[in-house]
Amino acid sequence: ERTPVIPTRDYQETALQSIEDARARGLQRPLVVHPTGAGKTVTFAHLIARRPGRSVVLVHRDELGEQTADKMFMIAPHLSVGMVKAAQNECAAHVVIASVQTVCQPRRLAQLGAFNTIVVDEAHHAVAPTWRRVLEGLGSFDSGGPLTVGFTATPQRDKGGIGEIWQDVVDFRTIREMVFAGYLVPPVAQVVETKADFTKVKKVSDEIDGVDKPLS
Repeated sequence: ERTPVIPTRDYQETALQSIEDARARGLQRPLVVHPTGAGKTVTFAHLIARRPGRSVVLVHRDELGEQTADKMFMIAPHLSVGMVKAAQNECAAHVVIASVQTVCQPRRLAQLGAFNTIVVDEAHHAVAPTWRRVLEGLGSFDSGGPLTVGFTATPQRDKGGIGEIWQDVVDFRTIREMVFAGYLVPPVAQVVETKADFTKVKKVSDEIDGVDKPLS
């Protein structure tokens, strides 16, 4: 069997085992919390490569979808990967990378078909009605439905309801832990003074609106 170009690190392997253990004890929607830079995309690419049946990765930005496709090619080149966003509609692939803003449309959601594994990238967004509608349509809340795994660095970022989506945090790593383990460099903070007035700038979920527009 071909060795993946990007092997797992010890904590990624632990996370993968924790996901399978959670599934074995009846959890359908486990959550993995790893800091930025810890390789969440690599972790869930290995998860997809190891699990039977079709998989879908739900994303909210173009670059996240492209990053996932690149990692899947390096880790599991034998699996076909399709994109579903805007004019692209590659629903028949073994691994489908889907824009939530596209598949929230009932017609596009119905075309996706069935999956054995659902991965939610930036899983703190799943509390939003649009994301929940997609998960419901894919069977994530149905008894005996597909394993639905969330990955995020910031579970507390979007307000309210995250416990209604994710049943348990099965693997949690902090920035401090990753720094001391040698996987992340120590953060360096700098203060930049400015006279700009941001008091009237519109915010969404405590972030400045317009900086990070979703896929259309």
